[in-house]
Amino acid sequence: MKYCSNRPCALYAVKALYHESKSDEPERHSTEELHALNLTPTISSALFPRFSPNGEFLVFLSAKSAVDSGVHNATNSLHRIDWPTDRKLYQSAKIYDI
Repeated sequence: MKYCSNRPCALYAVKALYHESKSDEPERHSTEELHALNLTPTISSALFPRFSPNGEFLVFLSAKSAVDSGVHNATNSLHRIDWPTDRKLYQSAKIYDI
């Protein structure tokens, strides 16, 4: 597999629309209810997301300096998004530098 970390990329979230049904098979709602939410619209690169052990934060690496400058293997940076406890996601979530 070949890839280039100099290309813009983003993190997206999609709400899972599955729930328990009375049968053994999970019930799925219509796909027209699905909306992909860009969690990182203000940063040109976001990759390798991980949740903190307590689920309060989503942390990820960014190759923003490589994307913005075109220099291969430029310095990566670490960022954090506060993950909402009510599970209501907003595209305007603040991205913190760590």
